[in-house]
Amino acid sequence: MHQLLITIKDFETRFPAAFQRLTASALFDIHQISSLTDLTEQEKKRLLAQTEAWFLSTERLDETLLNDMPLLSIAAKMGSGMDNINLENCAERQIRVINSKGKNTNAVAEMTLCLMLSVMRHTLPLSAAARDGNWNARCPGNEIRNKTVGLVGFGMIARRLAALLAPFEAAILSYDPQMDAVAARQLHVTPVSFDELLSASDIISVHIPGLPQNEGLFCRETFLRMKKGAFFINCSRGSLVREADLYEALRSGHLKGAACDVFSQEPLPAGNPLFTLPDFIGTPHLAGMTEESMLADSMEIANGLISHFSRR
Repeated sequence: MHQLLITIKDFETRFPAAFQRLTASALFDIHQISSLTDLTEQEKKRLLAQTEAWFLSTERLDETLLNDMPLLSIAAKMGSGMDNINLENCAERQIRVINSKGKNTNAVAEMTLCLMLSVMRHTLPLSAAARDGNWNARCPGNEIRNKTVGLVGFGMIARRLAALLAPFEAAILSYDPQMDAVAARQLHVTPVSFDELLSASDIISVHIPGLPQNEGLFCRETFLRMKKGAFFINCSRGSLVREADLYEALRSGHLKGAACDVFSQEPLPAGNPLFTLPDFIGTPHLAGMTEESMLADSMEIANGLISHFSRR
């Protein structure tokens, strides 16, 4: 039997269909832990030395770990982003890497729209006011209708968001160096330059990968190039945003509101100053997590692992 390491908390109870699929294949001796950090250094080295397949989510697979995993033949990432995996080192060692790209597209797009509406309509502070008996709280919001929405990136999630935005009667712009012109026409999206998108958009939503060249793309300079009173939404990667600069753009009133599902440091330490601002919403990196998407994600990876070892 092949030694399969799963480092996803409560995998068996959270993803019973995928766990059952893996066990029914009779291909694997499964080792489940929440995180490698739960182990002593000796326990970790012993486990990694025998691991042939790793089913992971947010754990980092870097060169140091790969040096301790001589038998690893496949790394299976539940989710689409691969920035926690050293793909170059895996390729050098002929380790196959798979993910569940596309399975959470709708979930992330819906959450992006949810955050957009929530921050524009002041949902959280108004809910808190109602809870506290302040029925006279009045904080007029803004509508998406007749606004200009700028999508930074035009991959699967951005395209799905564009489709969800269609009934709102907004103008939609997008910047992407590899713009899909056919999809843009079909979705009534206007391709523009990055500078045009920043200056023309009332709402900016980010949908690009956390690559080194994108780190800190949204900083003081970028925020100042946005329309005064614009809204900023990030459900992509925390490394794209300099949070101190976002804080200042909101505190100064240059941006009217912002919502982020991702942060530069995760788990997010207590005391992030963004949460002191009434016009900011933050959620704990769960845009892609719905019952439907997680079932699809986990089954995609389970089937990929079974297929990989069935061919051997």
